Amino acid sequence: MLGRKRPPTGRLVAEIPFVIGGTRFSGDCAIGMFSYVNGSLDMSWTTIGRYCSIGEEVIINPGNHPLNWVSTHPFASDPSGVSAGMSDSPDYHAIALTHAEGPRDMRADRVTIGHDVWIGTRAMILGGVTIGHGAVVAAGAVVTKDVEPYSIVGGVPARHLRHRLPQEQYDELLRLAWWDWDLAAFGPIRDYSLVPAFIERLKAGMADGSLRRAAPKIKIIR
Repeated sequence: MLGRKRPPTGRLVAEIPFVIGGTRFSGDCAIGMFSYVNGSLDMSWTTIGRYCSIGEEVIINPGNHPLNWVSTHPFASDPSGVSAGMSDSPDYHAIALTHAEGPRDMRADRVTIGHDVWIGTRAMILGGVTIGHGAVVAAGAVVTKDVEPYSIVGGVPARHLRHRLPQEQYDELLRLAWWDWDLAAFGPIRDYSLVPAFIERLKAGMADGSLRRAAPKIKIIR
């Protein structure tokens, strides 16, 4: 039926807690603990790290069409019909691809999003892209190539605007990988506004053993 939203087709491995809102996913996807989707997300063959913030109407890995085949239409490359919303159509399957000399492997187009990444409203991230830890993707950006850790990118196509922290700070945060640790051990007083103070507190907790690695529970959604 035209206009009908297709259900998820694949598997999502999620660390608890998480919020995925109106997410539709296909292929094997994963999302880390404390990451959340603020509205809707359409993703395919994507890994999202921990502590990620994803705005409304974001599209990750929308898929590609073969340019040098007989047709760019999915009937020529997708025998399932899922990508065209015609998986239940006998007419589609009567003409759809049955085999090919060079089969397409959608897993090669996987998108990897690091930890602590903020993706703004209506951004689009194309297949095969890796977004580094701590990066920011501005609203409406179209990301066509890899994004460096702690880089802020924006535009169509997206380009580097600046880093969101001084290099000595983000180098240390990357080295310490704070997202791997259980921050509840910081106790009742927690202030994340001062990066140098947070780094020193994290290092002290790692040194004296008061910090332990996070151990989230896993939920699988099909």
